[in-house]
Amino acid sequence: MDATQRQHRAGGTRPVALRAAARLLLVGSIVGLAACSRSEGEGGAANQAKLQQHARLSSADAQTAAVARVPGSVIGVRLVKASGTIVYDVAVQPQGGGQLQDVQVDAATGRVIKTATAPADTGH
Repeated sequence: MDATQRQHRAGGTRPVALRAAARLLLVGSIVGLAACSRSEGEGGAANQAKLQQHARLSSADAQTAAVARVPGSVIGVRLVKASGTIVYDVAVQPQGGGQLQDVQVDAATGRVIKTATAPADTGH
């Protein structure tokens, strides 16, 4: 039995090539999903544009509502989807100092939904 016959009997080179191709496909899929998650994350530009299409309230109006609830300076604002509702997540530094406040404003109604102390790394 020559080398070609032994290789064929042992499964040949084709299964090795198929396994290598399957690994490449799997790795490519994982990398693609990771890239997609990054671009469509909460703060991603594509995601922000998509959410903005459904928001009735402007960013400026959301900031006004947030500062009316927590007087201070707006540090950052972004659109997010929270519990199925599109909201503006407004970070406000209260007047006179203190911890950064996270104010959620409903993007459809302008109503302040929630106010909480912002975590140390807010992403704004």
